[in-house]
Amino acid sequence: MTTYPEIKRNLWLEFSPHRLIALPIILGLVFLIFSYSQEQERELWHLLNSLKITATICFVALVFVWGTYNASRSVVDEINDATWDWQRLSAQSPWQVMIGKLFGSTLYNWYGGILALAVLVAALLCQVGMPVPPYVGHSHVLTLPEAVQTIYFLVIGALIAQAAALLFSLPKINLATVNRRKLRGFGAMLLSLYLVSNFSVFDLKSSMSFYISGTVSWYGTELALVAHRAVLALAVYFFLLLGIYVQLCKQLKLTTNPLAWLFFLLFWTLYFAGFDHTKLPLIIFGLCCFYLALFSDQWHGIALRHWIACWQQRNWIGVWQKFPLWLLTLPFLIFAIQLALNGQTYIVGTYAVHSVWLWLIIGYVVRDALLVHFFCLDPKLKQPALTACIYLAILYILIPAVFWVLGFHFLAKLFFIGVIFHSLDNSYALLNLSIGFSAVFGQIVLLGWLILDRWKRHWVKIS
Repeated sequence: MTTYPEIKRNLWLEFSPHRLIALPIILGLVFLIFSYSQEQERELWHLLNSLKITATICFVALVFVWGTYNASRSVVDEINDATWDWQRLSAQSPWQVMIGKLFGSTLYNWYGGILALAVLVAALLCQVGMPVPPYVGHSHVLTLPEAVQTIYFLVIGALIAQAAALLFSLPKINLATVNRRKLRGFGAMLLSLYLVSNFSVFDLKSSMSFYISGTVSWYGTELALVAHRAVLALAVYFFLLLGIYVQLCKQLKLTTNPLAWLFFLLFWTLYFAGFDHTKLPLIIFGLCCFYLALFSDQWHGIALRHWIACWQQRNWIGVWQKFPLWLLTLPFLIFAIQLALNGQTYIVGTYAVHSVWLWLIIGYVVRDALLVHFFCLDPKLKQPALTACIYLAILYILIPAVFWVLGFHFLAKLFFIGVIFHSLDNSYALLNLSIGFSAVFGQIVLLGWLILDRWKRHWVKIS
């Protein structure tokens, strides 16, 4: 316990005798109320079912909602109280800080969650094999694997939600440094709960069981859907912990490299590539990773100058440590597009997109990267990422929409939406393709010239 001072501190603060006694009493009264309301039914199945639903609701309220909020506030409170710098100057390693913040801030939530989980386990084990009353509406008899599955997805879902909340709250450190304002944890909590909803699905029609039936085809092999989702949830939790560790290394000013990001890209690219029925998630994943890497990197002029200096000095270790993540992600995006299309026509709704057309995506994401770097190299701009997002929205949505409404379809085709999602016509397909490549190439050349000019005016002469 002495290895993790954050956990020790939370034990002192959270586990007072009053709180240790109050929570079991409150939970006991809640279970007593719901069990007494079912006494009139005179059916043991109804009593167990009521306890099962009540215990699940209590676990979700204590661990999912309250615990996720506490996890999202663990670092935010340190920033608001101006004690985060003391944490960074301490002798704690990133691993110690991660364990302390993730599990120390949620110790009391897990204390109540384990109590509710014990009641849920007891109710599930008693209900295993018990015949369902004929007037219930279904005849599904709970089995032991279903009971184990219910507990597993509840626990792993709570762990994922709390880890995601902590990870999503870490970028707020830089936001607080820039804006000097108080932070809140509701956004990280809501985002993490939305993420975990993809893994823990309540099925009220089967008595609050998380039982998942069916199979999924992955690389031509039929796998049980429940096993697939169970392993998938573990993988998500692992990468959330890895992301927290890397972000804490950056906050503690420790040297990092893109190896963790490459491992993340490789794992999930191979995962999405295994589904034969559709490759659209693979393309969406590649695009999301590219823009996540693009906006997460802090590529201001000083950092870019330092990276170029490493190239000039042939400091390959420094080049690798400072390598832009979006450049590393670009080959994975190209691979995802090639693998998804495989030289065939891909149908999206009523639109058909040829593989050669989809290569335009590469040109436009490079255009977007140059646009972001153009604003990042402005020394007077305080929020270059936000400015870039506004201009990207104008380029992708506003300007094409205005041209299209006014009837200037040719000008609208100079932008992404007008080129890619234009219905194909054999007589105009080659023309649309030429317009698309010409437009994106021209924008890349223009932005490249503007970046070079800004680089020479603001950063080259600075010693």
